[in-house]
Amino acid sequence: MSDGDGSIGDALGDVAGTIWGEVKKMGSTATSQVSGSTPVQSPASDDVKAAQKSQKNNNYAGEDSNELKKFGQSIFGQITGHHEEEPAQNLDKMKKADDEFSDREAAAIRARIKAMYDQYAARSAQLKQREAAVEKREEEVKKEEKQVKKEEMNNRAIQQTRAEIKNYGAE
Repeated sequence: MSDGDGSIGDALGDVAGTIWGEVKKMGSTATSQVSGSTPVQSPASDDVKAAQKSQKNNNYAGEDSNELKKFGQSIFGQITGHHEEEPAQNLDKMKKADDEFSDREAAAIRARIKAMYDQYAARSAQLKQREAAVEKREEEVKKEEKQVKKEEMNNRAIQQTRAEIKNYGAE
């Protein structure tokens, strides 16, 4: 940026800072009038208070004017197409912060994905256990049925009844 560009931006920042200070004064005056907290003071104390207040406002205006000066410079730079290059140090800081943020977010995403896989593994293991329990129960039921059939075969009274039932249909 050339010196001409900077002086216009500086002037805009100074004007904006002055306007900001005046707006603050008007706001505090309006607030005191609404709340009715304006004390009656002697003219001498008014002068001292006014001097302290203007010094305080100048400090605020100085802080705010730096921000407004930067804002004015960026607006003027956008209008004219001139942009101040960022120093390499700022770019390095921004890159480092971006890399740290990316690393943190990538780790968080990896943790969420791992949690999803863990949940899936737990559910599938639970499902397998249920299926195994059902299968085991079915096998037990089949064994019991076979046992009951063996007992029935060994019991003579049941065998004779079966033979009679079979012959009953033949008569």
